[in-house]
Amino acid sequence: MSYVRREFLSVLMIRQERREDITAISEVQRVAFEGENEARLVEEIRKSEQFVSELSLVAGKEGDIVRHILFSPVMIDTDDRSLQALALAPMAV
Repeated sequence: MSYVRREFLSVLMIRQERREDITAISEVQRVAFEGENEARLVEEIRKSEQFVSELSLVAGKEGDIVRHILFSPVMIDTDDRSLQALALAPMAV
């Protein structure tokens, strides 16, 4: 008897977001977080100078966008130095 759920056997294709994905990404965010806040956050990040389109990834299944993840560059300041890093937010699964 197998304990692997069938849905996990499907392959998700992961790729960089495209302009035509924006509406689907917003919907995935709304459904995942049960509201508008994260969808608006993604819109605001997308408008910012710090937005890097290569760091906004979607996962698709049979042509539909079903997941979204967004990384953004940030600076972490310490007493000694500043470090470049990536922030992960939001992640809609």
